[in-house]
Amino acid sequence: MTQLTNPTQTTQTTTHLPIQTREKLLNTVYLGTFILAALAVLAYSYTVITITGTWSILTLYATLVFIHGIFTFKHDIPYKWRALFLVSLTFIVSVVDMATLGLAGDARLWLIVFIIYSIVLFGRTGTISVIISIICLAITGYLQSHNNLPLVQPELETYVSASGWISVTLYSVAIYLMALMAIIHILRDINQSITQEKELTHALEQERRRLDQNVSERTRAIQATAAVSRHISTLRDTTQLAQIVVNEIQTTFNYYYVQIYLMDEAGKTLHLFGGTGEAGQKMLEKGHHIPLGQGIVGHAAATNQLISVPNVYKFEDWLPNPLLPSTRSEIAIPITIGQEVLGVLDVQQNIIGGFSQEDTNMLQSIASQVAIVLRNARLYSQAQERARQEAILTNFRQKLQQATNIEQVLELTARELGQVLATTHARVELKRPQSSAANRT
Repeated sequence: MTQLTNPTQTTQTTTHLPIQTREKLLNTVYLGTFILAALAVLAYSYTVITITGTWSILTLYATLVFIHGIFTFKHDIPYKWRALFLVSLTFIVSVVDMATLGLAGDARLWLIVFIIYSIVLFGRTGTISVIISIICLAITGYLQSHNNLPLVQPELETYVSASGWISVTLYSVAIYLMALMAIIHILRDINQSITQEKELTHALEQERRRLDQNVSERTRAIQATAAVSRHISTLRDTTQLAQIVVNEIQTTFNYYYVQIYLMDEAGKTLHLFGGTGEAGQKMLEKGHHIPLGQGIVGHAAATNQLISVPNVYKFEDWLPNPLLPSTRSEIAIPITIGQEVLGVLDVQQNIIGGFSQEDTNMLQSIASQVAIVLRNARLYSQAQERARQEAILTNFRQKLQQATNIEQVLELTARELGQVLATTHARVELKRPQSSAANRT
């Protein structure tokens, strides 16, 4: 059976990235942005030395890059703190950019990255970053429009210098790279979610088909059991009973071969009473029988246990039958009443592992019904025999009362004993008493 995906897990994947994906994204972003940030700080250092002289901003950037490196290479720091630092770093950079360049710099792009990573790394909680970004932009715009934001003029001049362009380019690449990696991971996760949804749908469809098949098989099993029950409930002849049962089972479920053995009175041998097809007919004509304890059928009867053999060639005591060359799997179910074994229902298939649990349950149910009908047939036969004997005895008693001499009594007794004992010849002898013989001499 196909293992089903937990629908709860799929739903969780569609709402935000799973923790494994977020950690992988975090590690990738940390490494990439650390390299770019380090290069950007180096380029900016040259700009500070030669043009701007804004050592305080350079010190802040260098400190952030140093802390950035710690969070990049120290993976034992909890995920929450690493994610919080990265989000905070993008926000700090955007605030510094707005404080120095107003809305003319890259602050808006950094705020976009800030929003993206807040949502990606913290889920729905990160949506508060949207409100924070709007407030920052509104404050910056208000201050800049009223000339209350003292812009750093040297920073504006860096855009026309070579080192400034290198620094700005690296910062821009960092922004684009961070946004691109987040988008790639999101798209990848969406594709994985779609794939999981398809797999789940496929698995559910297979499960539905399997359940439909199980329902169909169980319905057929119930119908077959009911049909067998209807056909055999009124039967009294064991041979006819066995043949109807095996034919019904073979026709309904298309088994390779079905047969029923019944135990003899001595309890030592199992005789075939019903078999399907030409093979069954030939074995019935030959009086086929199996000693108790031999083969799969004999073992089932001897142990009073169901024996299911998925591969008959791996069963040491299997008795191959030349009339059934395609047998590959076999199941033998004792037909029992209590601890008394009446016979064995034996079914064979031409494929390895040809019997499911549903097959086993159905065949056990049929075997139980056959046992009940066999017991009823025996009780009916015994009752008939007792009735016949009582009728003969009653008739004999009546005739005996009408006899007029000893010869008629003896003749009547011999004839009636022959009928009761079902023999063709019966004789009654009277032994003379020894005292009478002595008196004659």
